[in-house]
Amino acid sequence: MPTAIPPAPLAAALKKNAMALDADLIRRLRAARQLSFRLLHDTRLATKRQRARWRLMLPIAGKAPVQHADERLTGAARLLAPMRDAYVMRRMLGRLARQADGTVVRGALEAGARQMAVAGPEGAARPAFPALRDQLLRALASDAAAWRRLPAALEADAVIVDQMVLDYRRARRRVGSKDLHAWRKWVKVHLAQMEFLQAERSRALGRHLRPVARLGRLLGRCQDLAVLDGWFDWRESAGAVGRKEARRLHAYLDGRRKSLRRRCERLGRELFALKPKVFALRLQRAARIPVRAS
Repeated sequence: MPTAIPPAPLAAALKKNAMALDADLIRRLRAARQLSFRLLHDTRLATKRQRARWRLMLPIAGKAPVQHADERLTGAARLLAPMRDAYVMRRMLGRLARQADGTVVRGALEAGARQMAVAGPEGAARPAFPALRDQLLRALASDAAAWRRLPAALEADAVIVDQMVLDYRRARRRVGSKDLHAWRKWVKVHLAQMEFLQAERSRALGRHLRPVARLGRLLGRCQDLAVLDGWFDWRESAGAVGRKEARRLHAYLDGRRKSLRRRCERLGRELFALKPKVFALRLQRAARIPVRAS
């Protein structure tokens, strides 16, 4: 009977995976003539995944390299945030206008969508692509170099799993938090870390990942509604929206946001119901990883 090949150590697989992700993005950015929304989305998503992976390296690399990597990747994502927000807002305005009941609210949303399409913040916020690409390439090259500098002989799987459990605990503590940005951040960290573990060790984790991804999307929609609400505040102060329209718009957007938030809270309580010690044991069984007793 053939002997089963043991899986690669998680830290080594994490390093290899992260370097491959940086290399793929560098290749795509160099080949691109313009920044499509797909490339924008993939680049922002990759920076979030890399930040979550660097967190797993905290017990190995130490705080300073992880903090530097986080700042570098956060800066790269921030370059793309205005374009992403404008694109999402434009699509959201159209969708909300189609779903709105009242003619006043629908008319204001449609007018906002027209303004966003013609002269919204997307065009004004978009820098020249060559300059933007150079900044992104420098950040990704620095990130790849930082991964290469990590030692070849890395720690046992247990330290990686310990960090996964710590970050699960952080996400769990924020369920229902008023700070949607922080709540979503830790859900996304947990999702990225579990996606890596699923790819390396266990497809069975997919049953947990799909609803976590859904929670991340719902929290993102809550945030986008808050951004949109703020944009209408600005339009009201600029005289582009009347006071009556603004009141109804704010009430409409606030109702949508509260409804979404209730869904997020229900789903969050279900997904993070397990205590961290129990979650650690589940990881041990699902991915064949020794978890140190605490």
